[in-house]
Amino acid sequence: MKNLMMLSIVAVLSVGFDVREPQTVEVSLVAGMKFDAEILFVRDTTVVLTTAVGASEEDLMYRNGAIQVVRDKDIVGIRTKGSAHTVLGAGLGALVGGALGMAIGGSQSVTQDKNDIFGCGAGMQKESNTVSGGAIGCAGGCLLGAIVGGATGSGSDLISAQQRDFKVLWRYQRYAAEPDYLKQPAK
Repeated sequence: MKNLMMLSIVAVLSVGFDVREPQTVEVSLVAGMKFDAEILFVRDTTVVLTTAVGASEEDLMYRNGAIQVVRDKDIVGIRTKGSAHTVLGAGLGALVGGALGMAIGGSQSVTQDKNDIFGCGAGMQKESNTVSGGAIGCAGGCLLGAIVGGATGSGSDLISAQQRDFKVLWRYQRYAAEPDYLKQPAK
C-alpha cells in the first residue's frame, strides 16, 4: 500500500499539474458574441479558453485558433451549461396528458342503439372513447411537456454584471497549474 501511494505521488509530480474533466460553459462577450467553450486556465486579468471542448493537448497546441485568451473586462458573463429537461418534460407530459385524455374520453356520454340488446356496442364505444382520449392526450401532453422541459435548464451564472469574482472559475478550469503550452499564446 505504501509503495502504491509513493508511485501515485511520483506520477502526480512527474506530470507537474492536475488535469480535470472538461466542462462546457457558455461565454458572452461585450462584442455581443456568445459561444460554448472550455476554461483551460484563469489568470489575473485574462481567461484562457478553447471552443474545442475536451480536445487533447496536442490538438490544442497544433490547431490554429484553438486557444483564445480573453480579457476579463471583455467578458459579460459565463454560465455553466445545464442540461435541458426535454425528456423529463415529455415523459411527465405524456403521463399527465394520457391520464387526463382517458378521463375526458371515458366521461363522454354514449347512446345505446335500439338494436343493441345487451349494450355491447355502447360498451365498445365507451372503451374506444377512453382509448382515443388517452392517445390524443398522451401525444399532446408529450409535445407540450417537451417544449416546456426544453425551455428550462439547470445552468447557473458564474460571471455576470453583479458577480465579477473570477476566482469562481478556478473550479471549472482544466489545469490547476498553467502548462507551458498555454503560456505560448500569451507572449
